[in-house]
Amino acid sequence: MKHRILLGLISAMLLIGLVVGGCTSPASPSPSPSPSPSPSPSPTETPPEPVELKVVSFLPPSHLCSDIVHWYVEEINERSEGSIVLNYIGGPETVETFEQMEAVRSGVFDIHFAAGNYYSGILPAASASVLVEYEPWDDRTTGLYDYLVEIWDGVGLRYIGNHGGGYNTPCHLFTNIEVETPEDLDGQQMRCVPMFIPFMEALGIEPITMSGPEIYTGMERGVIDGFGWPLYAGTYEMGLAEVTDYTIDHPFFRGEMLSVMNGDKWDSLSKEQQDLLIETSLDLEHWAYEHWGQTYMEERELLQDAGVEFLTFSEDDAERFVQLSYDATWASLEESIDPVTYEKLKELSSIDAL
Repeated sequence: MKHRILLGLISAMLLIGLVVGGCTSPASPSPSPSPSPSPSPSPTETPPEPVELKVVSFLPPSHLCSDIVHWYVEEINERSEGSIVLNYIGGPETVETFEQMEAVRSGVFDIHFAAGNYYSGILPAASASVLVEYEPWDDRTTGLYDYLVEIWDGVGLRYIGNHGGGYNTPCHLFTNIEVETPEDLDGQQMRCVPMFIPFMEALGIEPITMSGPEIYTGMERGVIDGFGWPLYAGTYEMGLAEVTDYTIDHPFFRGEMLSVMNGDKWDSLSKEQQDLLIETSLDLEHWAYEHWGQTYMEERELLQDAGVEFLTFSEDDAERFVQLSYDATWASLEESIDPVTYEKLKELSSIDAL
């Protein structure tokens, strides 16, 4: 009897459930909780101000060599997405070429593009950049790059990179006196910058320091018989074919165009900003190698078409001429820098370091 009553109750409950379930739409959502009040909007965060870095170059912005400065400035400004803004102030029309190095070190400017030997008064070891026996991007493989960062830091500057085109852009000697051997250069007066002085003196040449834009007038007036210059670096565009008869077709030295930065300004940047400057610099080294290599060949053709004659020595004289450029410059560096730095630089600059 009890079992029948229990079964009856269960059946009744099931029937009620079916009826109720059949009256309820299965699509009806369960009631959602009442929305909580929206939080008060927080004050809008102001994005950080971009870091502006003032850039200066040892040659005018219109000069062919300043292509790399324009490229770097444009790339950084695009890649940084507002984090860094490079402002290219100008060249020697802004601050005289040989005063720019101290202007960067003192913080008047932030980034400087110039041939390394222009820094020899501040850092004599900077002249060694032309003596390296491999291409600029390999500096990181041999450890030379890190060592350069270390020694530049010692004078309050941050070394960034070398964008001179490497061995696609060597140097030449130009002259208005025809020569057949290296000995025929003895007694000539030639325009120079510090990196050329030991080589010229070893050849018996009297070096005369003057800036690049002064070469034309010096040759035109006979103040100098010739000059040392990277052939690719706007030789034709500067009008030098008009006042120059010959170039010695035995190139020497690795092309150089260094970028360095004020040390305090570098330290003030975030890690991400520093990485951007370095990574873009490495890209620039490869771009410059291709760009200047093509420019070098174009300049050769322009000079030849303009009547500049390319002189060659005998094979033995040519080898001796080029080797002297390295030997004389290393010997001069040995006298001007401490022995530890000298030996380290020479070791890391050798092709054997690769």
